[in-house]
Amino acid sequence: MARYGFTGSKEHSKLLILHILRLFDGTATRRLLEELFMLDDNADYFVFSEACAELLTDKLLTKGESGELLASETGLAKAALLETGLSVSLRRATAEKAAPYLERARRQRSVGGEAYTDEHGQVYACLRLSDSKGLLAELRLAAGDRTQAEAVIARWQSAAEELYLLLLERLT
Repeated sequence: MARYGFTGSKEHSKLLILHILRLFDGTATRRLLEELFMLDDNADYFVFSEACAELLTDKLLTKGESGELLASETGLAKAALLETGLSVSLRRATAEKAAPYLERARRQRSVGGEAYTDEHGQVYACLRLSDSKGLLAELRLAAGDRTQAEAVIARWQSAAEELYLLLLERLT
């Protein structure tokens, strides 16, 4: 027999999945969804899988190109309308458990970099840093080769805020 944990029913299980996706602006990996879904270890994998399958069938979820699960507009609207049907304690526990993942996702959106080669064969590392108000910095650096450009990007992504402040300090 399926264990529904906090949620109590399959419908609540589906609603919890949509609620979690709302926290992540509609996109999350299946693994992350599963981990957050099984907060108290009372729900099981089969309930989660069945709920996801039904949400996909009902077109409230779709699969992205990389296999991530995406809430459809209808799915997000349904979650917004009905998530009060989930207990406050479950919503709070889900939000608390999701907080580090949300922070990581926010940071990944705010710190970016890409390596590219122009039409003359020159390799560049293009670095970006933004916050909720918009672009803070965009820097294009010529690199000796793609390996060096990728190393610059990796360093930027690991310490963009500190490097940004260092640049401001040195330039003023």
